[in-house]
Amino acid sequence: MSGAQLSVSRWTLQELDLARHRHELPNWGNRDALRARAIQVHLDTAHLGVGAAGGGCTELARTARQFLVNPKGSTWTYSVELRPLTPAIWAHRG
Repeated sequence: MSGAQLSVSRWTLQELDLARHRHELPNWGNRDALRARAIQVHLDTAHLGVGAAGGGCTELARTARQFLVNPKGSTWTYSVELRPLTPAIWAHRG
């Protein structure tokens, strides 16, 4: 998936923002309750990055020309394939 950021979590963005430590997240440490929570999937193609232009404090948000990706310059197409997870293919058991 070139050009995009993908994250998958059991917590909403607001819950992640409010928690300063992972044990403050809802249902942290309660495996069954955590599994019952909805899965949040975020696909973001609008990342700017940090700095990049070298303009010091006056131009922190400017993107250097060679790193600029114009999201309106061409059509972006993504496909996502969802498959059920079974214990046989589930890699993380923690």
